[in-house]
Amino acid sequence: MASAFSDRLRLARLNANLSQGAIARAIGVSTVTVWRWETGKMEPTAKHIALLAAACGVSTDALLVPPRESEAA
Repeated sequence: MASAFSDRLRLARLNANLSQGAIARAIGVSTVTVWRWETGKMEPTAKHIALLAAACGVSTDALLVPPRESEAA
């Protein structure tokens, strides 16, 4: 279960078959910035969360809200 934002972001990116570089270019940030978000060293702004969700084809809730225990099973 992806309980942390960083884990949910990485999973969404991988499910969308995007590299860190591809998503960075799509939303206008550096690859290092995406890496920092995925490792929990930094958190994106609300604007970037919306762009990340759109690039990955998921809702912002999918990135922000941890799944319920019943949904994770």
